[in-house]
Amino acid sequence: MYTIKFDPPPAGYSATEARSGENVSLITRQFISSEDGDEFINRLDGIPTQVINLLPKDKNIRSSMVDNMLAIFYKDGKCEVFLNELNLIAKARVKKSIKKGDPVYEDDFADIISLEFEDVDIPKDVGYFVILSKGWRKGFFFDFTPIVNNDYIIDYDIWSSLGHFYNYLFFQDLHKISDAEWEKLFEKKWFPFIGLKKKTITSLLNYIKANWDCDELLSDIAIDIEEVLPEFIEKWSSSHIFAEHIGLLKHAFERFKEKDYISSTSILFPRIEGVLRSINQSIDCAQNTQKKLAQAPMQMSQIHKDRYSRILPAKFSDYLSKIYFADFAPGKPADISRNSVGHGVANSSDFSLKSSIIGFLVLEQIFYHNPTDEEENNEKT
Repeated sequence: MYTIKFDPPPAGYSATEARSGENVSLITRQFISSEDGDEFINRLDGIPTQVINLLPKDKNIRSSMVDNMLAIFYKDGKCEVFLNELNLIAKARVKKSIKKGDPVYEDDFADIISLEFEDVDIPKDVGYFVILSKGWRKGFFFDFTPIVNNDYIIDYDIWSSLGHFYNYLFFQDLHKISDAEWEKLFEKKWFPFIGLKKKTITSLLNYIKANWDCDELLSDIAIDIEEVLPEFIEKWSSSHIFAEHIGLLKHAFERFKEKDYISSTSILFPRIEGVLRSINQSIDCAQNTQKKLAQAPMQMSQIHKDRYSRILPAKFSDYLSKIYFADFAPGKPADISRNSVGHGVANSSDFSLKSSIIGFLVLEQIFYHNPTDEEENNEKT
């Protein structure tokens, strides 16, 4: 750790132009990443560069050397700087059992809940900034509000907030999906399901961007799903949300293994609604309209819609509403959905391998919205 002096401590970044003696608007708190281009570079060229310039010259520290950095600014001008010495401890939800000392891979993470710095505390009455890295990606978060407002005490969970931002870096490809790309994914009934491998999701997104038919990936997806379905069933069996449904879900799994996709799809699509109704019951929501059912996992998760989360609760709610609960026009061929299956008008050809896989993946996505199960499946790494 280095200790340097600022006189006065920084208050943030100017949001407006002003001449001497005029008022200026300040940005005192912000998260920005390397995806933001010149704006990100301009931020780093400001206060972080000033900090680096005040570090001991004999250390020959250059901006390009920064992997992680924390600077804590006290109101008296003292500044404590941690440069490339932070031991990051992420509290993460994992998709499989992990023992202490086991290697952990990106595919093992379902979500990052918080990010702490071992043996480092950030007081609630200071200004600070953090630079984080994930591979070539970098993020910069600062909060100088306590410097500007002497009465202000940081009123949010710092470690949870840093986990929120690290989630963005870790799963940035998901958080950068454009509206047009979401529309194309939904059109093909796909979603970046948590039950898919990262390489599969990358392929899906690449196919969408290239305007290729992502259903061409179905055979590879089927191989992956056949491998992990027993793990899905085992996890669901321990969840109170799935308790009254698990018998039928196991039967759907058995039919899927026998390549009886008509039976597995016929079981899964109505039963997904049953799971959603169980969620509504668990969160004391008496309204079982399809709109409310589509929102139920997001409500249960208690994850704010603006929080960066691998679970993508708001988008998944949108998927349930537009795709799973899709309506149909009487007298016309109907794509498979809860409504077309329930009313007996779904195209018979849609009771298929793809529909069965999507049914299982929807249920797996729902599983990770359960905060009760979350407490049982968290690990630190």
